[in-house]
Amino acid sequence: MNAQASRISAFAKARFQNFEDQSGRAAAMTQALHQRALEIEPHRLEYVLHTMVESYDLCARTRAAHVSGVIFACPHYGPFILPALLSSTLGNQSDPGYVFYDPPSMNAENELYDRLFAQFSERLIVLHNDSAGLLAAMRALRRGCNLGIMFDVTQNPDNAIHVPFFDRLYPAMGGTAYLSLQARVPILPVYATPIDDERAVVAFGAALSPNDFLSDDRSLSVLRMTSALFKGFQAQLEREPWHWQYWATLDVASICPADRREPEALRAEIYRRAETLPGFVRTMIPELDLALA
Repeated sequence: MNAQASRISAFAKARFQNFEDQSGRAAAMTQALHQRALEIEPHRLEYVLHTMVESYDLCARTRAAHVSGVIFACPHYGPFILPALLSSTLGNQSDPGYVFYDPPSMNAENELYDRLFAQFSERLIVLHNDSAGLLAAMRALRRGCNLGIMFDVTQNPDNAIHVPFFDRLYPAMGGTAYLSLQARVPILPVYATPIDDERAVVAFGAALSPNDFLSDDRSLSVLRMTSALFKGFQAQLEREPWHWQYWATLDVASICPADRREPEALRAEIYRRAETLPGFVRTMIPELDLALA
């Protein structure tokens, strides 16, 4: 997680009118909402969320349709802390909700969120992005619990898969899709948009069912589902681009040719490029070298 807006992106400035002014205003509103959320006392959680989230009743109805076994996929978009707190209202002592993000050792700011969510530990359990956390997340989903996850940031590009995103190849983590496919639970995208300094709208994207992406090739299934997740996110950004914190990642991302944006064609292009550099692949990506053999 990261509550700070990224530097202004050359990519976004070129693509969207008045991006710098609009994103500045959006960041100020998001910061104010995050500060309010960080000050919520446990016994006032539902009341404060009801006043802060204009779409609270809609959220309740939507979440009622996904009462168990769903991944709430929330990017660093607007006051993203609100969907995490909303998901905590689904949990209770016998059947808690879960939230999954990088440990403070990878992102020092996340210690702040650890302290916040610790107040709601009877209904919301924090899992960190490590082997133990991944295993616990899988077990929780298979028990029918809900999991909130931040899907849009990659700490280590070497471990990423690359998906079409706008006209670039974006380094994305496949963990969200992997968990969905392995646990056979849907992914429900969640977007939080500030209205002003005191209120926000939380909206849901179209759910992604793992059954629509299953194949004999697990890596291709993960690529397809992750690509679909980012396709939906791109549609949200085309409507309201001002609220995403990581536009600057697209400033340095590789251009994705239009005829290589479907998962099968994209993977074929990656393999084609790898075959032209066998020495590099053998040294830097031995797993891919074995796949090419």
